[in-house]
Amino acid sequence: RERDYMEDRDASQRDGQDREGGASSSEAASGGASPHDAAGSRAGGFMYTHNESTGHYTLVPIEFTYLSELARALGGSQAANQSEGSADEDSTDEEARLTLSAIGRILAARNSYARSRVTNCCSVQAPEPTPMKADNDFHFRVRYDTGQLEETSVNVCRKIEASALSPDCPSLGQKISTTRRILPRHHCLADVFSTKVFCGTYSKSGNLFLSACQNQSLTLYNTEGGGFKRFRTVRARNIGWSILDTDFSPDQQWFIYSTWSPFIQICNVYGEEEKHYQLDLRPEMEDRFCVFKTAFSSDNKEILAAGNDGMLYFYNRELCDRVLVVDAHEDDVNAAAFGDASNNLVYSGGDDGLCKVWDRRVLSEEHPAPVGTLAGHKDGIVFIDSKGDGRYLISNSKDQSIKLWDIRKFSSEEGVKATIDKVRAQTWDYRWEDIPRRARKAMTEDLPGDSSIMTYRGHLVKHSLLRCRFSPFATTGQCYVYTACARGRVIIYDVLTGQVVASLTDLNSYPFCFRD
Repeated sequence: RERDYMEDRDASQRDGQDREGGASSSEAASGGASPHDAAGSRAGGFMYTHNESTGHYTLVPIEFTYLSELARALGGSQAANQSEGSADEDSTDEEARLTLSAIGRILAARNSYARSRVTNCCSVQAPEPTPMKADNDFHFRVRYDTGQLEETSVNVCRKIEASALSPDCPSLGQKISTTRRILPRHHCLADVFSTKVFCGTYSKSGNLFLSACQNQSLTLYNTEGGGFKRFRTVRARNIGWSILDTDFSPDQQWFIYSTWSPFIQICNVYGEEEKHYQLDLRPEMEDRFCVFKTAFSSDNKEILAAGNDGMLYFYNRELCDRVLVVDAHEDDVNAAAFGDASNNLVYSGGDDGLCKVWDRRVLSEEHPAPVGTLAGHKDGIVFIDSKGDGRYLISNSKDQSIKLWDIRKFSSEEGVKATIDKVRAQTWDYRWEDIPRRARKAMTEDLPGDSSIMTYRGHLVKHSLLRCRFSPFATTGQCYVYTACARGRVIIYDVLTGQVVASLTDLNSYPFCFRD
């Protein structure tokens, strides 16, 4: 760490000397003119832009293109004042008018330049995407679901369906073929809180939204018809440091949340009386225990929880007890998800960099063996999302990449060992340290035995367990992958090409981290 720090400091000093040298040469070329005349120079200073709503300041570089604008504004004001030169009584008013006009031009130039600099800081500079591996049917499935493929064989069932539909009633594939091109471009402010917002979860229907803050409050919103109306606020219990994860039940009558405690909290969504219960997971490590990810099963009978003790917990709602605990990973389990609607497949990912696939039908506490392991990441996994078909999933990692996996193709022992060795060699802490230069270069290289079929790069994973998800099937056919970014953005990737198709940025939130 000390060596990396010294190298970064020396590089910064050399860059500063180069900028000073450029400024000196530019001034000499202009015949010793003032810096305001050197409009083409790249040298400059710094300025702070103040966000009144948050009270934070952003440091923005000032080049001489901005300084020359100041000079022109001030020079015009001074020349106008000198040309008056008379003791007329209106000279004071004219001077004030010209001064205000100059100040207006200065502020306009400053604001325009600051916005352009912040926008450039937020721009996506994604590396060249790697092509998708050919030994899978994922490409076909996505194009088929989004209506991009024409049927090459006669399908009797589809012909009956097509004959039953009128020309005014398009099929689902035809609808998706149109709606998948519509991506979000604008945003609006829904609510403001005094502390950090850690979680944001939509219900399955999209009619409910739940937010969780560090001030121990959970807020429920009605989002029907595109609105965002707050209708309930719940005080969290046993919060510890913060609420870590939330989820809605399939029937949308309950929601759960996890904290730094051995309990999962469950609360009703509707009703005048608040019903708040705690579900005891009974972990062996009660001190500093937490659940990083929790989820309802699709049949509403079980709750899945991923603990920082390396365990997976299954809680049965009918029995009101923990029914299974699995020793899943060597380190924290940051992510867990059900693979499909049958609830038989379970995916998990941890700080050991491995993604494991479990079959609930053959799983036991005495012999907790996964049916397969997916290896290829170079650092810990922070989130997992299933496509819902029992075949494909994506994982977000601290190695600054998202990987797409096919569970029909597990990794070899060589790939698992390469991932474990690479993760153990990592020395930086993503919560508050910058990525070392050597590690940043090595993260773009594939590991031997990497069984992923696609890798997406262009977002920054720092500070927290950032979420990534498949886009909705009903409107996009899951042809996109979107992820939170530590630069205050939401990045949308084309799932087939890996290209960044959209970057949703809020200049007021830069440089704060988006998590959920």
